[in-house]
Amino acid sequence: MPGWDSLQTVATVHGAFQLAGLILLVVVAALAALAAYQLRSRQWPEWLDLGDYQLRSRFLEIGLAAVFALLVVTHVAAYSYGVRYDNLVAAAERSSADRIGRLVADSKKKHPAAEKTKVRASILLISGCMDNQTSRDGDENGLFTGTLRKVWNGGKFKGNYRKLRDVIVSKMPSDQTPNYYVVGASNPKFEAQSPFTI
Repeated sequence: MPGWDSLQTVATVHGAFQLAGLILLVVVAALAALAAYQLRSRQWPEWLDLGDYQLRSRFLEIGLAAVFALLVVTHVAAYSYGVRYDNLVAAAERSSADRIGRLVADSKKKHPAAEKTKVRASILLISGCMDNQTSRDGDENGLFTGTLRKVWNGGKFKGNYRKLRDVIVSKMPSDQTPNYYVVGASNPKFEAQSPFTI
């Protein structure tokens, strides 16, 4: 089971707070619509009777205040969990970049002669997940590969490598975020190409 600081948990709690806020907003909108309908027919809604200190009017006042307070709380909580989710994704991306940087540095130490060779290649890594995540299996392929194949759609996909990765991310679960990392010489033309073309 993922911990409280995992992307999966944070995304789930964020979604739950957003859903709760939406439900509360629908409740408030429905009450407002009902009151407007009754007022339009020139009938004062009894449940909106605030003149006398009756049980129902106190219930309404307390109920509306509670619904409004819950709406504010759910929006604040959803926002904070959204910020936390973004921070975790950014940290995972930095972790991946740092790990690749360490691997390159270790390789340079082990093979110092390689430093004399000028590498002009551009390498683009789109992996199944971040370093602190695991990749799920799919029916025929891994989940990432299966999603990539659906998005690429046999070459009908329109866009560049970055857009391909972003569309794949939008279709993946929150606890598996495909990585995008460039190694070697910068080559914007290569990254702007339609994926998997030469």
